[in-house]
Amino acid sequence: MRLRGLFGAAVVAIIAIAVTSRPSALGRPGITPIPCPDQTWEFDDPKFDALPGAKAFFGKYDGGLYRVEIPGDWNGELALYAHGFVSNAGANGSKLRVGNSPIREHLIKNGFAWAASSYRCNGYVPGQGLLDTMALTELFTKFNNGRAPQRVLLTGTSMGGHVTVLGMHEFPTSFAGGLAMCPAGPELFDFFAAVGGAAEVITGVQLKLDTMQQDLAKMNEILGKPPEYTDKGRQLASVEIQISGGPRPFAVEGLASRFAGNISGAALAGSTTPSNRAVMTSHIKYAIDEGLGLTRDVPERLDERVGRQRDRTSVGNAASHVQHLVSLRWAVEYEGRHADAREHVSKIGLA
Repeated sequence: MRLRGLFGAAVVAIIAIAVTSRPSALGRPGITPIPCPDQTWEFDDPKFDALPGAKAFFGKYDGGLYRVEIPGDWNGELALYAHGFVSNAGANGSKLRVGNSPIREHLIKNGFAWAASSYRCNGYVPGQGLLDTMALTELFTKFNNGRAPQRVLLTGTSMGGHVTVLGMHEFPTSFAGGLAMCPAGPELFDFFAAVGGAAEVITGVQLKLDTMQQDLAKMNEILGKPPEYTDKGRQLASVEIQISGGPRPFAVEGLASRFAGNISGAALAGSTTPSNRAVMTSHIKYAIDEGLGLTRDVPERLDERVGRQRDRTSVGNAASHVQHLVSLRWAVEYEGRHADAREHVSKIGLA
């Protein structure tokens, strides 16, 4: 089965089979994405070379930049690809770039056409990303001599995985299937905020919006870098592993590239962006390996620090601006728990 052949190459997948075979009907009237960041956008070169036996199309459209590739032995199906988060800050924050599907070779080899978009803006914009990605189907049909795809598949990585889940949720009959690879979403923001709260308590550095980068630099100096953690760094590494699923093979190695990057203080510091207002971590249960030197009052200090978020007003007003988020949660509070000294907590190689 061709669909099975496509998804067999993926490690993480969400698969949904539509009732209809053609992507003409929409499951819902549509979504209202949050506005793009207010800045002037620049365009990178979208040009790319087709694989042997395929044709490449690229250029600009209302949704930014696009790439489309159609194999000579096209099987009638189109796999849309949604890319991950691209920051709208920094030296290249205003530059729009479009890349290839990460499973491009597999698709072309098996007769699938694919298309990708830069989106019309950078930032965490899964709603806009979905609309701009869906618009590629019309472009594809134009380049394919007016022949529309018999089935459309939606794929994406990271924030693009969020786009994929959102598309399957909001437009269930528009797609024959979805492949969300390592998808991001609200739970990821919850985890980042929970790590930020733990980092504040462990290091004694409070994150503030106006001094965020300096505060993070202080934290990094106190914590050290993998694998050369300080004592406080080992404490935070333990917390990160415990609240992300607990001790498991290669958990320590997995922190090598994400240890400091998991710390987020924006929600704690009172950021009013929609994604930060949607953060909730009442489901987080703090725990740490025994023997790492944290005292029994840590959960109380964690709860005291992050509990300030409970007094924040107008959290519910974010609803009108974040219709693109799936399973939005508006209460922002923490429930911290330090493992009791008598409770067995498996070692993870940090003590």
